[in-house]
Amino acid sequence: MRAIFIDSVNQIIKEVELNSSLDYEQYIGRIEIATELDVPGELGRADTIYVSEDGIAESEQMGGYGISVKDAHQPFFFGDGLVMGTDWTTGKTVDAKISISELNKIIKFKNISKFRMSIP
Repeated sequence: MRAIFIDSVNQIIKEVELNSSLDYEQYIGRIEIATELDVPGELGRADTIYVSEDGIAESEQMGGYGISVKDAHQPFFFGDGLVMGTDWTTGKTVDAKISISELNKIIKFKNISKFRMSIP
């Protein structure tokens, strides 16, 4: 299954191949849904960005890194992310449809420790 790994520390977005939807653990551990990305022209399909359930703690251990997603309901996610496709009619995890170049347009890498230092 085609997925996209968002490495917040090294600021790299790369395609990865998962043997099943359970392979996500090697990339982000226990997961929670961060936000859905509509797939244009694909009714009932969306790509989903997943982040680690332990993202805040992991992010602080990694130096405070995370990602922001343009137009997401939450402006910042701690730690790394993994994009997988979702078929809303079956509930199954499927290949991610978004391209890396499209993802690069909506993902910004952030260092929350620098942000915290700028708050008086």
